Amino acid sequence: MNELSNFNTSSPAPFSTLDNPPYKINNGGSRRPINERTVPASAMHFGNITEYDAHNLNGYLEARATHAALIKATGERPFVLSRSTFIGSGKYTAHWTGDNEAAWEDLAYSISSILSFAIFGIPMVGADICGFGGNTNEELCRCWIQVST
Repeated sequence: MNELSNFNTSSPAPFSTLDNPPYKINNGGSRRPINERTVPASAMHFGNITEYDAHNLNGYLEARATHAALIKATGERPFVLSRSTFIGSGKYTAHWTGDNEAAWEDLAYSISSILSFAIFGIPMVGADICGFGGNTNEELCRCWIQVST
């Protein structure tokens, strides 16, 4: 796992438009606060940069550093897989769409999710085939394998 997380939900800072924006993110099929189970969006990084502005850069910078270190160590082009990416990450890493459920809805969602990453410059993307959470069945798993190939 390479995204910032603390597995706690932080209360929004009073009057913060970063911690309590006018929208909720769609995470796991429900609208949730932006600070749920992660570092507060109003947290400050070096250089007075908010977590809100830097959150997705963490995965990008980690992938870039890992890619460079593996080239230095092996002299060969490495394979790096990341769940947290940013525009341009495709130069350094492939992307995994994260935990999904063994459900027809998640199979359908994975198709548009994977295709969308081409827009972000990340051509190598994949999902958990047959689902990660829940129990799959033979028909669902067969269809997921067909889609993935």
